[in-house]
Amino acid sequence: MNLNKTLIYGAILGLALTIWTIINHEITTNSTPAIIMTGLFFGIYGIVAMAFLRIEKIKSVVKNIIHLIAIGAIGIGLLGAGYFINATFLNKNYVASEMEKSHEKWNTLDYSAAKVSQQIELTETFQTPLFWSFELIKFNSIIFIVVSTAVLALHILLTKGGANQPKIELETAGN
Repeated sequence: MNLNKTLIYGAILGLALTIWTIINHEITTNSTPAIIMTGLFFGIYGIVAMAFLRIEKIKSVVKNIIHLIAIGAIGIGLLGAGYFINATFLNKNYVASEMEKSHEKWNTLDYSAAKVSQQIELTETFQTPLFWSFELIKFNSIIFIVVSTAVLALHILLTKGGANQPKIELETAGN
């Protein structure tokens, strides 16, 4: 296994997701750009995983899985650290602006004071950057596992028995 390349791909994934997180914060929710950003979020995982599988051409499925897990762990760890640094040091109003957006949404939906209070209790975890980082890491781990499984299955299908394999001619009896 080439650990250096695995680290590089993990770093690329982490940086791409951190940049995505910062840009996504600037885009308002419930809009077309937010939908595009969600698609980009899933695409980043797929692109990095597929690039790794295509460029490195590791024959063993087990080694591919190990590399993808390492890439995901590095990328998701960097994303959590990047979010924490952004929310704590670079953009100190990050959590407050997220809560303000939530309050605006609750007002738009005509939530009662009791309902708003319930929503605040539900979002209590997200009011501390450190806890939000851990929740982000858990969520991204689940997404990474799902996307990596799909990409790995697609890779196996296309390279080991799928569309790129030569056709086998069947011999006919009597010829």
